[in-house]
Amino acid sequence: MKIIRRLFAVSLVTVAAAASAVFVEFNPIETQISGLGLSFLILPLGAWLIIFLLVGVLLGWLLSLPSVARISWRAQRSERALKKQANEKSSTQ
Repeated sequence: MKIIRRLFAVSLVTVAAAASAVFVEFNPIETQISGLGLSFLILPLGAWLIIFLLVGVLLGWLLSLPSVARISWRAQRSERALKKQANEKSSTQ
């Protein structure tokens, strides 16, 4: 099963890379992004769009980590309490 998951992941990354390359080819206008007094690289517009998409996905994932960790911690705490309760029930019987 791990092999199938890995093959699926590799094929998904390959398709995403190919789609990104095609997207960059269809948006070849050289663009320089500047902000906060900085001038960044001159890249095709498609490359800038893909970079900002990836940065946005990464930031969204990072910002969701605290809530996911809190939910996971609560679930583990509840599981421990249930196990403790089950052990107490079985020992009293």
